[in-house]
Amino acid sequence: MPNSPRIQRLDSRVADKIAAGEVILNPASVVKELVENALDAGATDIGVDVHAGGLQAIEVRDNGSGIHYDDLPLAVERHATSKIAATGDLEKIRTLGFRGEALPSIAAVSRLTLESAVATSEHGGRIELQAGRIIEHTAAGVPSGSCVRVEDLFYSLPARRKFLKSPTYEFQRIHRWLKRMALALPQVTLRIAHNGRQQSFYPATSSQQQRLFAVLGSLWKGKTEELWEERHGASIHIFFTRPEISFATTAQQVCFLNGRMISDRTIKHALSEAYRTLTMERRHPGVVLFLEMDPAQFDVNVHPSKEEVRFKETQTLYKWIFHLLRNHLVGSKVVLPLHSLEKTDVAPPSSYRPMRVAEAVPWTNQSSTQELNSRADQQRMSFVAGTTVREGALRFSALQPIGQYHASYILCEANDALVLIDQHAAHERVLFERLRKQLFDDKLERQVLLQPLTVQLETQDEQTLKQYAELIDNCGFDVEPFGGQSYLIRTVPAYAKIDGVQLLQEVLKELAEQGSSSTLEHMQDRLLQTMACHSAVRFHDSLSLAEIKLLLKELDETDNATNCPHGRPTFLIFRDSALKRMFHRI
Repeated sequence: MPNSPRIQRLDSRVADKIAAGEVILNPASVVKELVENALDAGATDIGVDVHAGGLQAIEVRDNGSGIHYDDLPLAVERHATSKIAATGDLEKIRTLGFRGEALPSIAAVSRLTLESAVATSEHGGRIELQAGRIIEHTAAGVPSGSCVRVEDLFYSLPARRKFLKSPTYEFQRIHRWLKRMALALPQVTLRIAHNGRQQSFYPATSSQQQRLFAVLGSLWKGKTEELWEERHGASIHIFFTRPEISFATTAQQVCFLNGRMISDRTIKHALSEAYRTLTMERRHPGVVLFLEMDPAQFDVNVHPSKEEVRFKETQTLYKWIFHLLRNHLVGSKVVLPLHSLEKTDVAPPSSYRPMRVAEAVPWTNQSSTQELNSRADQQRMSFVAGTTVREGALRFSALQPIGQYHASYILCEANDALVLIDQHAAHERVLFERLRKQLFDDKLERQVLLQPLTVQLETQDEQTLKQYAELIDNCGFDVEPFGGQSYLIRTVPAYAKIDGVQLLQEVLKELAEQGSSSTLEHMQDRLLQTMACHSAVRFHDSLSLAEIKLLLKELDETDNATNCPHGRPTFLIFRDSALKRMFHRI
C-alpha cells in the first residue's frame, strides 16, 4: 500500500493566497471590498479610479474617518478589525464588512499601498505591501480619510490572472457593481473613472428617487411606482416598473438589506410571482428594493462575499413582499397615459366575453354606423383623476368604435387618440379573471354535455389525470374511466369554445409540463390561462357592433387589464399629435 502523506501546517503565504482566493475573485471584488470599507468609515465622498480594467491599477479614495498611523499594520493583518469584538456582535452587525479579511486578502495577491489619516492626528501614515508582506510603514502628510492603491492584481497568482477577461469586460463588471451600489447611497458623492477619464459622476442628493433616475436613466423615468411599508420594526421601500415595462433579464432587479446589496432566491421568487400573469413569460420587471430589519433576523456570515444571507423567517418575508406588491399591481385601476407614437408605450385594457347573438346587427351595417356616429359626442373618451402616478383612467365603454382591422384588432376613437385593441388578448384577460374568481368562490360554471365525449389517453396523460384529479375537477371537468385507457367527459368549463376533448388534452399537457416544481396556485393559473386562451374570441373572428360594445363594457369591469394572462399588451394608444407629425401636418 502507498504511504499515507503526513499532515503539516501550510506556509502562511500559501494560506493567505488560498484565503484571498475566496474573497478576491476579480478586480470588481477588490473595488467592492474597498468601497464597503470606505462606507463603513462614514465616507460621503468616494472616488474610484481604474486602469486597464483593474488589471493594472485600482485606486479608491474617501473622506471617511481614516486609520490611525499605529493601526496601519493591524489593518492589513488577517482577522484584525474595529467592527466586532465578541461572538455576540455577529448578531447585530450593521457594517458592510466585519471579518477583517478584505485588505490582507487583496494585499496577498497584489502590490498594495494604503495612505490614511485621522482628522485629529498631527500626521497620517503610509504602508506598502507586496504579496502580503509589509515593505514600508512611514508617517506621511495626507488628507484625512483613506486612499488605497492596488497594482498588478494577481501578479503572484498567474493561474488566477489568466482566467480574467479583457480590461473592457472587467471594467464593465466594476462599473455595473458601482452603479448598483450607488442606488443605495443617495447621500454619498460617487466618482468613477477608467484610464483617467470620468465614466460616471453621482453627486449627493437627499432624494432617493432622484438618485434612482440618475443611475437607471430613461429606462425607468416616468415608468415607475413606489411603495413603502413598515411592520414590527422592519421596513420595505420599493421602486418598481409597471407591468407593461419589462426586461429580458433580471439585471434590472436590485435588492439591498440594511444597505448591503444581496442576492436572495426567496426575494426574487416573490417579485416574480407578484408579476405573474401581468408580464410576458421570460420577461422580468424592474425592481429596486430596500429592506431594513434587525440584524438578529438574518445571518450575513454565510458566504465570503457576504452577498448571500440566511433569513430566520423566510416564508414571512416572502409573503410580505409578494402581497405588498401583488395587491398594489392587481388593485390598480386601468389608467391611460396618452403617449406619443414614437415611444410606442403600451397602455392597458380589461374584459370581454362576446355573445354570439344571431340577430345582432352586422358590423358592416351602414345604418348601425350612422346611428353610432350620431352619438359621437356622447361616446367620447373621458378622463378622471388617477390615484397613481399615471395620468388618467380610461373608460373603454366611452370609446367610439370605428371598425375591425383584419377581423383581429378593434379600432376605437378617443377625443385625441386612436386606441387599437387586440380582441383576443383583451377577451382572454376577461375570461381569465372571471374563471379565477369563480374558482376562488368555488362556483366555476360547468356545461353538462347531453352526449358525453369519449377520449383515449396516452399513459402519461392518464398518470397526470390521476395525479391532479381534484384540480381538474375544480376547473370544470367531470371525467370518469370508461374501460382501458378510455375516459368519458361529462362536463366541461362553461366558456369552452373548442372541443372538450382537445381542451382536456391541452390541460393535461400543461399540468405535465408544470410538474411538481410549481405551487398549486401557479398550476391553477396556468390551467386557467389555457382555458381562457382556447375559449376567447380569436383572430379573424368578425364581431358585430353589439359584441364590440359588450367587450368595451366588460373591459371597464376587469382587473389587471393592461395585459393578457400571458403578459402581452391588450391595447395600444396612438396620440393624434404624433399621427399628425408622421404625416408632416405639424
